[in-house]
Amino acid sequence: MHRLLHWALELGRQEALLDALYRANFAEAAPAFGSTDRLVQIAESAGFDGAAAHAVLDDPTAYADAVRADEETAKRIGIGGVPFFVFDGKYAVSGAQPPEVFTEALTKARGDEPLTVIGSDADGNAEACGPDGCELPQRD
Repeated sequence: MHRLLHWALELGRQEALLDALYRANFAEAAPAFGSTDRLVQIAESAGFDGAAAHAVLDDPTAYADAVRADEETAKRIGIGGVPFFVFDGKYAVSGAQPPEVFTEALTKARGDEPLTVIGSDADGNAEACGPDGCELPQRD
């Protein structure tokens, strides 16, 4: 899976594959991992060429150096589990934490500038997405 993600990154489409892997793992009955054919199927569902995905998975050296580099980076900065979030390469949050911890990390990473919420309207209402789509929530 990690090698496939590096392949998708090279193609400029890593987010599409990551979304498909999350969807397969959390929303589909079939296991997402443990089978090359299943990973190829997931890649195809995200619009990737199945034969090319299979070629990556069949070659144990394909993108292996990139995955090892990720592991070394994780080890160097002390990642020992998930979830683990890194902000601006300087601040990290380990584990599931309350929103205030994330706000503090984001504020420190951003510096003295106010945090801009992408997708917000003129009044600062942030876009909210759920199972029925996206909408701007009403403020009281």
